[in-house]
Amino acid sequence: MRELVAKRYAKALVEALGEEKLASTLEWLKRSEDAFGAEAFQEMLASPQISKTLKGQVVLDVLGEGEAKLLNFIKVLADKNRLELIPDVCKELEKSIAATRNEYVAVLTTQEAFDDKTLKAIEETLAKKLQAKLVLSQKREEFEGVKLVVEDLGVEVSFSRERFINDLKNHILKAF
Repeated sequence: MRELVAKRYAKALVEALGEEKLASTLEWLKRSEDAFGAEAFQEMLASPQISKTLKGQVVLDVLGEGEAKLLNFIKVLADKNRLELIPDVCKELEKSIAATRNEYVAVLTTQEAFDDKTLKAIEETLAKKLQAKLVLSQKREEFEGVKLVVEDLGVEVSFSRERFINDLKNHILKAF
């Protein structure tokens, strides 16, 4: 639910400021990352005893000087009691910038670590197939198989040893 609301706010920011100002807007909003990482800051935002106006002012103090539209954006978030969405809005803005640049993150999940040469080959091959720039990261899990996900493009490719064996058994049983 938070992601959907954050997408709407990010979309509104893009429409209000234009795509050329996205990078500077994202940089401005990211000034608050450390504050949102602090438990005391999150408790302050969640506290019903602190007024919405004061919460908004504290966030503006953390962010510093900014364009009038951005200051109004923070005031709207404060008024709607949604200041905690700022990190989610940042993620959505990052996705929007990546989509504009045709750059995406791919995650390769395997049980064993691949060497850099293999990862680079996979990255290049997949980038050609998808006609996009990719950054491949590897994630190791107890998973007998290989899974490749490019979430922003809705691409998921996986090969599971267990599924392969089950499919092979079913195929053999159907043959008789």
